Amino acid sequence: MLLTTSFQKVTERSAQVTSNTVGYSRLYLKYGRTEYDIANNRDTIYYEIRQYSYNQYGRYLGWEVTNSSAWNIKIAGSTVASGSYTQTAIYSNDPELVRVSGSFTQSHDSDGTWAETVEMTGPIYLTQYTDSASISLPDIPRASVPTASNGTIGSALTINTNRASSNFLHALKATFGGTTDTIATNVGDSYSWTPSLSLQNRIPNATSGSCVITCETYSNGNLIGTKTVTITLSINTASCTPTLTGSYADLNTAITAVTGSNQTMISGLSNVQVTATPSLKYGATIASVWIGGVNVTSGGSPYRRTINAVTAASYVVEVYDSRGFYVSATVTLSYVSYSRITFLASFFRTAAMNNEIALQYSGTFYNHTIGATTNTLTAKYRYQPELGDWSEWVTLTPTIAGDNYSNAGEQIIIGTNFDHNKQYRFEIVFTDAIDTKTNTIIVKAGRHILKVTEAVQVLQGKLHIQKLYTKNDKDFVFDFVYDVLTRTWVTHVYGLTQMFEPQHVFQSDVNTRSIITVLNTGDYPLLKYTIDDSAGNFVDYENINTEAVFNNHTLLDTGICPLDDILDKRARELQFVTNNTTGKALEFFVTVYVDSTNVSNPDTTLIDWISDPDDPNYGQLYEIEEEVANVYGDTSLDAWVIDYSHFPKTGLVKSHLRLHGKGLYFRAIIVNRDKIEHELSSITWVYRIMNAR
Repeated sequence: MLLTTSFQKVTERSAQVTSNTVGYSRLYLKYGRTEYDIANNRDTIYYEIRQYSYNQYGRYLGWEVTNSSAWNIKIAGSTVASGSYTQTAIYSNDPELVRVSGSFTQSHDSDGTWAETVEMTGPIYLTQYTDSASISLPDIPRASVPTASNGTIGSALTINTNRASSNFLHALKATFGGTTDTIATNVGDSYSWTPSLSLQNRIPNATSGSCVITCETYSNGNLIGTKTVTITLSINTASCTPTLTGSYADLNTAITAVTGSNQTMISGLSNVQVTATPSLKYGATIASVWIGGVNVTSGGSPYRRTINAVTAASYVVEVYDSRGFYVSATVTLSYVSYSRITFLASFFRTAAMNNEIALQYSGTFYNHTIGATTNTLTAKYRYQPELGDWSEWVTLTPTIAGDNYSNAGEQIIIGTNFDHNKQYRFEIVFTDAIDTKTNTIIVKAGRHILKVTEAVQVLQGKLHIQKLYTKNDKDFVFDFVYDVLTRTWVTHVYGLTQMFEPQHVFQSDVNTRSIITVLNTGDYPLLKYTIDDSAGNFVDYENINTEAVFNNHTLLDTGICPLDDILDKRARELQFVTNNTTGKALEFFVTVYVDSTNVSNPDTTLIDWISDPDDPNYGQLYEIEEEVANVYGDTSLDAWVIDYSHFPKTGLVKSHLRLHGKGLYFRAIIVNRDKIEHELSSITWVYRIMNAR
């Protein structure tokens, strides 16, 4: 709006344009601003043409020209005032004489400035003189220049217009984030502006931005100019910080069916899905989302992570937004207690050759409420005879005491019609609300009297023995079987559920030297038997003085020797010392293994061709390597003899048994059948490490 104020007086500012001097006279132009019009951007300029002269006699204007003399004033070549006057002689002590005076109106440039060349023409006596000079006028105030300080969005800040006239009014506008908004109109000296929080939507990736404030100045309703000021607006941190919530749910429907809620976990069984739900503020976007230290951003919203068989008590969810703000939350999982089923079970024949099979079982289960479900235990079994079909399931009724369960009594007789000539497969299942445990147990056929080229007697019984490599006692079912190849007694030991590896007399391995042994006294073994299988025990003390049909010969099994297990070794010799004071010959039978391969036995190679068109491998040729078994009476056991008769005074002999074969581990089995008292000791392996050439 334009100002309505008219002319205003201002302090005179003088300057002079001088003419050339003629005699002692000088003519000059004097000007000054008398008034200025802010609204119309113009000045009223007062001018005077004055004459000044003096001589040696004093100051005076000593001539008179009766005819009129012309004068003019030009600005930028255009005449702004002109006329004529008569030069009259005036004797006066006043050194100056005003010949012409007046005023004219001069418009300023749009910015309120004005500067031009002013030219004056006037007479001095009979001559017209012209002179010029550059002059300027004081600026006329125009557009207001606003000022403001940096601020925070959402907080008030003051914009000062610094107007030149109290009649000026202003329109204030703000350009922020590429968009211009009107702040206020008809503003006088200042305005208190609170930037709207919504402005933060325009800078989603920054914490501050430049704001250009534009001030439009109006005088009398007319726009007289525009000025700007640039400030920095920072975001309101509290309003821009994202918020974050976390939630979880159990995805294992089998578990939720028991607990009655997907908010109740069972450690090690629940499959928890953790969800992070961020709430971003004022245009911000996701930079990254983390759940339990795993970046899940790429999966997009909803941001989730699934942890199977969860055990953690809590997970931290984290969010970074495009402005760099970070927020986290902890998702705490709710658990209900539960322990999975444990069990021991054994199916076994109550005697070696009968048709009766018994069951023993025991274990633990979680005998408490699991969420919405009261936990219970069920047990059942079924069996399958050799080459037969599975039976129907038979339900068991465990005896429960707290979290423990077991069969009633010492054992359960599950039947008396299990043919002792057949092997049976049993499957037993324990089930509670969550867990199921299953085990398959083989009950072998009853043991018979075997005969391989000569009579072999099998003795059976049950004995409570102590395992030498543990501190616990345990019941074992075992039998002694006579090995016709080595002609020594071999002990087979059975646990409650399955057969262990056969344990030979004097056999040892890398970790232990447990021994189950049968000793001789003279020519009569302490362990003897009766031909009658129904005998109550297998140690026949009545016939202790009669020689046994099958003697207990000496067997030494070195086991897998604990040699260095990094480099291959080539076997050279097995050295051992024997001490025989009888002077009789000793015959030894030796079998050597390298990496579990019997290098004492020859191998045979067979070619197998699949000729059945219905066989999926039809047409294939297979090369099969088989070891030739040492069968007593048919194959040689590679015997050799130390004949002491040639050395009647020698008792201690060191033997060198040549070996061949390459591998990591060596093992030897040495059998003596002479029933001669002797001592075997000091076993030494001789080998060469393969890379030590």
